[in-house]
Parts: sequence; C-alpha cells; structure tokens
Amino acid sequence: MLKFQTRKNFFLDGIKKSKMPTREKRAKQKKASAEIGKLMREWKRTGKMETSRATFRPKSKAAAQRQAAAIAYGKHGLGKAGAKKGAKKRAKKVKK
Repeated sequence: MLKFQTRKNFFLDGIKKSKMPTREKRAKQKKASAEIGKLMREWKRTGKMETSRATFRPKSKAAAQRQAAAIAYGKHGLGKAGAKKGAKKRAKKVKK
C-alpha cells in the first residue's frame, strides 16, 4: 500500500522521515527562479551574464541555464551552490 506524504505520516515513530518545504524555502526558491529567468533573458539579448564578480559567456542555452542556476542558487543560499554562504552566516551567529 502506497502512503502519500501528509502531515499525519510525516512524523512516524518520532523521527522526521523527509523534508517538507517551509514557507521561507519556498520564498527563496521563487526568488531564485525569477533570478534565473532574468539571467536567461540577459543572455539571449547580449550573449553574456554579468554578476558583481565575473562575466560569463556560455555558448549554448543548456550551458547558460546551468550557469544561471548556479548564480541564482548561490545568491539565495540554496543547494550546493549556496551551502558555503549559509555556513558563513551560521558561523557568525554562533560567535556572537
């Protein structure tokens, strides 16, 4: 029998079984998606993506999408690209 993800079976035996997206995470994901779209439109128009640190010139649409996702996720602290950014913030909070 297949159980669907609900609040009821989310906690089984007091152990958190899987992650459910929080409101904050959904908001970050929405901002990152908007950023990816903005970067893709810029790439279509100019052939390059500019950030405060570097300029990227991906040759194909697939490469441009990967680069845009890496930039956006890093900026908003999501996934592997944003892991370092989040770790630095947490370390500062602990020290204070």
